[in-house]
Amino acid sequence: MQTEEKSVEPHDVLNVFSAIVKDNRQAMAEFNQAMQRREELSIRIGRRTTQILRYGVIGMLLINGILFFLVQSLSRHIHDMSNNIQTISTNVTEMERSFKLVNQQMGVMNQSIGTMQASTQYINYHLGIMTGQVGMMSQDVDKMSSPMRFFPFR
Repeated sequence: MQTEEKSVEPHDVLNVFSAIVKDNRQAMAEFNQAMQRREELSIRIGRRTTQILRYGVIGMLLINGILFFLVQSLSRHIHDMSNNIQTISTNVTEMERSFKLVNQQMGVMNQSIGTMQASTQYINYHLGIMTGQVGMMSQDVDKMSSPMRFFPFR
């Protein structure tokens, strides 16, 4: 075996070494290219991710702005509705008070109408008596005026 080791020449070792270096250089070049592609791809992915994040943030800001506007508008309308409901409540309370007053006045009016009916019956009774007395008076006037019929200057 020693003879075989001696049979290897330095030139062959150099060729083998140079082939290994060449293969190593080629592998390193391919590795370098792969790493550059990986870096370029990472940068592209990073840029796209950044754009997506920017558009997402802008979209969220727009949605938040719109929601803020809607909440403000709704708040304003709810405040107006609250004021209107308070006004309606005040008006209903005043109407209730007015209806109670009308109800009391209706009681007074019913009492007054009852009194008026009694007064009307009293007046009718006395008018009946007066009519009878006027009828009697007209008979008396006729009797009193009967002697005057004899006078010619009438």
